[in-house]
Amino acid sequence: MLADDSPEFPMTIPVKLEMSGEVDRVAFESSFNLACARHPFSSVRVEEREGRFFWIASEPPKISWVDSLPDFVEIDLRNETGMKVFAKREDLGVSIFLVFHHSVTDGGGIAQFVEDWMIAYKRTGDVGEAISMPLLKPDQLKNRGKLGMSLWQYLLRPVQEFCGAVGVAEYFSHRPVAMGPQRLDSGFSLGKKPGNRRFTFRFSASETKSLVSLSKQTKYPINDLLLAAYYSACQTWLEKNRPEDSDRHLRMMVPMNLRKETEATLPMCNFVSMIFLDRKPGRSKTVRSVCWYVWLEMSAIKIMRLGYTFIHMIRVLRWLGWLPTLLRRDRSIATSLLSNMGRIYADSKLLNSESKIESRGLTLESMAFFPPVREFLWMSALVSTYAGQMQFSCSFCEDAICRKDVESIMESLKQNLLDNFDMKKAKSSKSNGGPE
Repeated sequence: MLADDSPEFPMTIPVKLEMSGEVDRVAFESSFNLACARHPFSSVRVEEREGRFFWIASEPPKISWVDSLPDFVEIDLRNETGMKVFAKREDLGVSIFLVFHHSVTDGGGIAQFVEDWMIAYKRTGDVGEAISMPLLKPDQLKNRGKLGMSLWQYLLRPVQEFCGAVGVAEYFSHRPVAMGPQRLDSGFSLGKKPGNRRFTFRFSASETKSLVSLSKQTKYPINDLLLAAYYSACQTWLEKNRPEDSDRHLRMMVPMNLRKETEATLPMCNFVSMIFLDRKPGRSKTVRSVCWYVWLEMSAIKIMRLGYTFIHMIRVLRWLGWLPTLLRRDRSIATSLLSNMGRIYADSKLLNSESKIESRGLTLESMAFFPPVREFLWMSALVSTYAGQMQFSCSFCEDAICRKDVESIMESLKQNLLDNFDMKKAKSSKSNGGPE
């Protein structure tokens, strides 16, 4: 994450919280400080020594109360803490803008931190039996780089590693199409702050329920349905806007959470890997057939634990000195990124009757995570479901692809699901052995 950082395309995750109700500023700040104390990576920076980076404890972040929330925030992890927080009082509540460097945490860690903050805030006003803070074991952070595998388990994985190597070979065998300029020539210029373009695209509560029902009826995971619809939406956009590139490979980056049940007590940190799904347009003609292939590939990745391949590849390339080749800024590494956080706070102790987080009169109305973008990865999307409503939080570089086109792709994604699957009478295409 740190090697892929740049001032133009910071490797940060902005998060927007909208809360309704009155806020006790003193208690709000003290509970934030408690949450920071429970999560060591909220208060660290990095220091380089002899070519290696080390985590260094730093001053905990403070809440900055502002008249208007910033659009763009950089974090120089070498010189400052990897987390910044801005708050603005509204007429009916408070808006919070958090920015995390991706090196210190992933989306799951951010959600964990915010819930801790809200629990701590509620405890400041409890007069009866207080809600207990979740158990955390900071010592587990020392071993997270081992990925939960012993040396013996690692040596028993030749087949998995071979399959992973095949995937790596495919990764380097071709350059995927980008949803914007394919190269940076003299006629293209980046704005000063290209990463600050964001918007949310929501499914209604009824559409979210229909999608859940569709997943149950077809036996396809929701993530596979969304990936298939996203592939097809990007392909449709290319055929309409750039037909000369419509026959090139599409590649989706898909973050994979590496946390296991035994690591539920792990504090906020970055503990994800990355998988890459390539699709040649001619391989499949319909969204249903794309979904079948996505399901087949994702099933193999999960069964064979190929999510670890990316971690191993990074380590090997760093050892060989080839990591800069992977991170070259003059080539497309993927068409887009789609991350799915699933149902956030579905089992929280703070849920009210509307399935929303409520703490001392403050209600979390919405929460949007915006994944980073970079050169040629011109747009990224993150899916989350909160209070029964699914939303896509999109980041994009407006110098490369305009908001209207990004919105069109998201609308096409939804329409692909509606047009290609009967929400009420969907039947599994896997039942007849494969794609239609």
